[in-house]
Amino acid sequence: MKLGLGTVQFGLKYGVSNQSGRTPPDEVRRILSFAASVGVEVLDTAPAYGESEEVLGEFSSLASRFRIVTKTRSSVRLDAGDVTTDITSSLNRLKASRIYGLLVHTPKSLSGENGRRIFEELQALKTKGLVSKIGVSVYDSADIDEILSVHQPDIVQVPINVFDQRLLKSGHLRELRQRNIEIHARSVFLQGLLLMTPESLPSHLSSVRPHLEMYRNNIAALGMSPVGAAIRFAIEQPEIDIVLCGVNNLAQLKDIHQEADCHCLKSAIDWSQFSFAQETILNPSLWACLR
Repeated sequence: MKLGLGTVQFGLKYGVSNQSGRTPPDEVRRILSFAASVGVEVLDTAPAYGESEEVLGEFSSLASRFRIVTKTRSSVRLDAGDVTTDITSSLNRLKASRIYGLLVHTPKSLSGENGRRIFEELQALKTKGLVSKIGVSVYDSADIDEILSVHQPDIVQVPINVFDQRLLKSGHLRELRQRNIEIHARSVFLQGLLLMTPESLPSHLSSVRPHLEMYRNNIAALGMSPVGAAIRFAIEQPEIDIVLCGVNNLAQLKDIHQEADCHCLKSAIDWSQFSFAQETILNPSLWACLR
């Protein structure tokens, strides 16, 4: 199954459309149980996700049924020693002896001589059997170009959604696939923006309102829900291996799973008509500058 579970909501209040706050532990248990029962295979977490790793550790018997991917600390000043410290701390919090994947959280930290030492340390962790695959979480095509010029990661986590089609248009997803690099897609709901009504957008995101109105009118005419359209777009991309979706509660996961499991996913929709070009909207890390 392509569907993977993002866990940032387990440790933080996250997402522009999140009105319920951090997911309570009992709800996390229900989410993990359901996810395991329907064949979800990947959990994505990170030290930067508040107490997400600790929460997964509380349910380690459930979490161990998944391939867990975590990340290093989020810092451009990351060094090789930090990588070992970070994975040791993550394994302790997760109550695990090894995990599936370890990604560098900040791609700029792989630049220069320090980046070579970091990548060598990641390779050493694979050799020791602490992780099965190593990689990096990126933000744009420039990050991918810079990393591929000097490194061969096993996994690259990328932002992509029906509005943010930059890596499709540039051919970078195709290049990653040609290099046999596993691609994990995040931000498929654009932190929940794609699920909001135009009227409920915060004022600092008002520039996307006409485009969101057009998009929602079009998918409604096709009989698709906002969740269904976002999931279908991501799953229909042949290059993508895992579509990561964060949820606040079990009901949301069941809704997402129903859409992801639909046998009529492949559609004749021209998704390119919904592409949006404004980077300050496509990159949530820039939203603060719009306030």
